Amino acid sequence: MRRPNGSVDYVLVVLSDITEKKRAEQAMRNSEERFRTLMDTIPDLIWLKDADGVYLACNKMFTRFFGAREEDILGKTDYDFVDRELADFFRFHDRKAMEAGKPISNEEWVTFADDGHRALLDTIKTPMSDAEGKLVGVLGIARDISERKRAEDEKLQLESQLRQAQKMEAIGTLAGGIAHDFNNILSIIFGYNELAMKEKDPKERQRHLEELHKGAVRAKELVKQILTFSRKTEQEPQPLQVSLIVKEALTMLRASIPTTIEIRQNITSTGMVLADPTQIHQVIMNLCTNAFHAMQKTGGILAVSLDEVKIRAEDYGYAELAPGNYLKLEVSDTGYGIEPKILEKIFEPYFTTKQFGEGTGMGLAVVHGIVKSHHGHIAVHSELGNGTSFDVYLPLTEQVAGALPDRTPPKELLGTGERVLFVDDEAQIRGVVEAILSKHGYQVTTCADGMQAWKEFQKEPDQFDLVLTDMTMPFMTGAELAQKILTLRPQTPVILCTGQSELINREKALAMGIRDYLNKPVQTEQLLVAVKKTLKKR
Repeated sequence: MRRPNGSVDYVLVVLSDITEKKRAEQAMRNSEERFRTLMDTIPDLIWLKDADGVYLACNKMFTRFFGAREEDILGKTDYDFVDRELADFFRFHDRKAMEAGKPISNEEWVTFADDGHRALLDTIKTPMSDAEGKLVGVLGIARDISERKRAEDEKLQLESQLRQAQKMEAIGTLAGGIAHDFNNILSIIFGYNELAMKEKDPKERQRHLEELHKGAVRAKELVKQILTFSRKTEQEPQPLQVSLIVKEALTMLRASIPTTIEIRQNITSTGMVLADPTQIHQVIMNLCTNAFHAMQKTGGILAVSLDEVKIRAEDYGYAELAPGNYLKLEVSDTGYGIEPKILEKIFEPYFTTKQFGEGTGMGLAVVHGIVKSHHGHIAVHSELGNGTSFDVYLPLTEQVAGALPDRTPPKELLGTGERVLFVDDEAQIRGVVEAILSKHGYQVTTCADGMQAWKEFQKEPDQFDLVLTDMTMPFMTGAELAQKILTLRPQTPVILCTGQSELINREKALAMGIRDYLNKPVQTEQLLVAVKKTLKKR
């Protein structure tokens, strides 16, 4: 361009290639979209908060779970859209993660879901820092594990029901033998009782009474073993001397299986395992009853041994057992054995070689589950015509059993005229207990049921120093009577006796204020000791 004075202007044109910039911006947008798609595709709840708890980001699963839009969440805190108690809970764990400087995890029940259902979240919270290492907030990831938890609880319930059904099946198998032994015991009791009634020589009469007493003790122990084995409740794992359980189980079996089967035992270990005693009892009883079935027609030898073995890292054939010291329980029989083609199926549920009506096929499946739940291993060896042997391995523990309660009876068991209200619906029991307590210095008032006892107690609550009551009675249970008495006069000591009740146990009784809990049949010294100790603690 030329000016009037003849000078010329120049136009400078600068061209810049922004292709790479545009490409980078597009790549950034694509990356953000992919990241966003990834975040929204993940089935877990994901969110990011700053150090003050303000939401900076969240994915679609998070918004869907809480039934809110993203714009209603970002820039807000938990206190803006959940109740204060839940917000405090979330904030507590946010701070905990930031203070720890590392990821923390916890399970939390949340009831604020989009459809109002209650969900269990398995949550991990991780502190987030910028490039300079400065804390900027906390990242949260949560998974809804409600259905998994319900499925696990249902599985545990089904396993418990299965174990109980198998126990009842085993009791059914032993029922004939148990009835046989009970009839023998009753024959002893009746026989020596009649002899004692007719005998004139005091020494000979005393001998008859001592034999009668032995028979009664045998009956008591047999009932105790049956109830221990058949009870529904399971105990927490505890240090357990398995040899004691084995001996108890074999005593019960000896009373229940025919004498054509010889029982041999070789118990060389007193080692401890961390176990549920009821379940270990079930394992032993099941393996032994299976051995009994294998020899029922021909007779034979049932051998049970208990010793300790050391498993090394290089040893094979012990499944996934970790190296260490184990208790080895072996149960073997001289029966017909198991065919090789079905040997690998014997631990499968519902698999059985028994005739219809003789078994459900659940026994060995339950045994396998119990052993595995105790971190053990079970192996079977069998040869047709030469019997079968089961080996159970349980890890030994260094823990020791808790100290037994002090059972030293007081030297003086006589009362000094204390007034006792005794309640039982059995007339003969009322008679014998009244005689025992009266003979030992107590004043006794008896009632035939809880209603009658409650009326008697209300007349003058201060007249009784102790109430001794049965549990299962018509009109009112012993527990209900105890509650009424303790409500009216809390300082009145109550002792509860029971033959067997699904409604109460020692823990429940003591928790409601009952001073002592006795299992029938109660022997004279046990009764007097309980009464004396309870009165002493008033």
